[in-house]
Amino acid sequence: MKKTTSIEQALQILKEHGLKYTKEREAMITYLAECNRYVPARELHEFMNEKYPGLSYDTIYRNLHDFSELGIFEETELNGEMKFRFHCSLHGLDH
Repeated sequence: MKKTTSIEQALQILKEHGLKYTKEREAMITYLAECNRYVPARELHEFMNEKYPGLSYDTIYRNLHDFSELGIFEETELNGEMKFRFHCSLHGLDH
C-alpha cells in the first residue's frame, strides 16, 4: 500500500535529520497522509488530544513547522491561519 510506504519514508526523513521517532510523530504524519488535504493545526491538535491527552498545541505546531522545513509537509496560510498537508511528492504525486 502506497500510504504506508509514504509514512515510512517520512519517518526515515525525520531520522536522517536527527529527530527521534515517537508514536505521536507517527500519528501526526499518518493523520495528514490520510486526510489528503490542508489541515489546520487546531484540527490536528483536537485529533491528537483524543489519543494523547495533554499534548500541547505548541508541541504540535512546532512539529508541524519542523516537518514542513524537512519537506514532509506543505504549509499554506488560508484566512489568516496556517494549514498543513502531507507533501504530494511523498504520495508519489506531483502538483
